[in-house]
Amino acid sequence: RVALIENAEFVEGSDKLLRLTLDLGGEKGMK
Repeated sequence: RVALIENAEFVEGSDKLLRLTLDLGGEKGMK
């Protein structure tokens, strides 16, 4: 599966986890 990472940012309160906003062929969701 190919996903375009539109936005990646550090999750507040964590220095390890990233919240990624993915565009999966038009289906947008939080992974």
